[in-house]
Amino acid sequence: MAILKHIIKNNSNDLLFFGSVCKQQHQIWHYKVKNYSIKVTNMGGSILIAKDNGVALNSLTFDYIIEKIRPYFRDTEHQCRNEIYEPVDEGGMSFLSLWEQNEKGVEAFFYAVSTAFEQEIKEGDLSLEAVWNEILDAIKLDSRLGSGSVT
Repeated sequence: MAILKHIIKNNSNDLLFFGSVCKQQHQIWHYKVKNYSIKVTNMGGSILIAKDNGVALNSLTFDYIIEKIRPYFRDTEHQCRNEIYEPVDEGGMSFLSLWEQNEKGVEAFFYAVSTAFEQEIKEGDLSLEAVWNEILDAIKLDSRLGSGSVT
């Protein structure tokens, strides 16, 4: 779902998607992309940082964001990445979880999110800037994130 990069929510509760307006009807989004119609339930996904700390996203933004983050884990962080993405990859669930991660796992995720966001900025795409900042702010609240040790 990498095409979701150009989603913009406008004031009339419609979705502007590559120039096509798509209406939300009964918690189902209807999209017309090129010659294809796509129907997606508006269920959403979450990035769970800690028990009382997480970020809830609509399903389209969730899918886009998590796949944008995934490649930015460093080579030595594959185990952390696999554990964080396990609910999605192994269980078909719509959440990532940092609940069982130690300081290194949280720092690895913070680094990957930060790097993915920096790449979005370099590409000139600021349409999801508020979402990226919300995720980063939520991670910064976690006591497992070491002070200044993320490079």
